Amino acid sequence: DPQENYINGIKASMQKWNVETTDIDAYLAQGIVVNQETILTQKYIALFLQPYEAWAEYRRTKYPKTLLFPGQSHELIAPGPQQQTDYTFTPANGLTDLPERVTYPTDLNLVNKVNKDAAAARIGGDLMNSKLIWAQ
Repeated sequence: DPQENYINGIKASMQKWNVETTDIDAYLAQGIVVNQETILTQKYIALFLQPYEAWAEYRRTKYPKTLLFPGQSHELIAPGPQQQTDYTFTPANGLTDLPERVTYPTDLNLVNKVNKDAAAARIGGDLMNSKLIWAQ
């Protein structure tokens, strides 16, 4: 039963991280429906100690849908006298989604500029939103 397996997986993960039983029960009482989005969102959450893998999963699936994207704002609770503030995700380099790739290191220009420029040209430029070969 997919629903039962999903619930058992969430319970096992939360128990591993020493989440209180009452908090686990409260989370599961929300009546989560098992579908592709909820499964992939839980996978993303479970990868929180593996940020590069979580990033790769987002690029592969475009889940979770709860991330803050470039240009979006969200109310945050922050330490200090204000206690509450709004945060707007202002991206670098005009991104409209999370980066597709990391740009080449700048010191590569010192040791291999010709080949770096040729490789960048083949993928549409050394840009954070240039798709990787498998994502074309």
